[in-house]
Amino acid sequence: MKIVLGLDGSPGSERAAQWVVAHGPSLDAQVSAVLIVPRAEIWGLAALQIDSGPVISDLRSHLAGDWTEPLRTAGLRVTTRLGRGDPATELCKLAEARQADLLVIGAKSHRAVYDLLGGTAHKITNHARIPVVLVPPPAEPRPPKQPGPKKRAPASRPVRPLL
Repeated sequence: MKIVLGLDGSPGSERAAQWVVAHGPSLDAQVSAVLIVPRAEIWGLAALQIDSGPVISDLRSHLAGDWTEPLRTAGLRVTTRLGRGDPATELCKLAEARQADLLVIGAKSHRAVYDLLGGTAHKITNHARIPVVLVPPPAEPRPPKQPGPKKRAPASRPVRPLL
């Protein structure tokens, strides 16, 4: 099975890699680990007159190293690729070009109810032509409830008819 795995160093993408480590060996998976750097980020560095070369080199090093090490340790065949562009568009294109069977990405943590999927995840789930595994981010610990005074029920009043 051919799997395209989207990585970006986020906790969500780390969880996606963990999912592939857990399921990939039983699928005899060939994994293409991919990082797509948005062009806007590169342009932002250029606007600040920061050389993007070292930043890209550092990302490439993480991609070939610590981000994909668990995959290699699990015995999976792994190739890496760093690209530029819109992450959703480029991941879908690459999955199609590689004739992948599955596209695995990590979801970002969103607090708002209306924003259940990030922009990249939303685009991928709507445009991918192959099955997509969207791995949720790690659960955020909830603070323990503080014991407080019990609220008293309001005193009941008789209900008067409207008419």
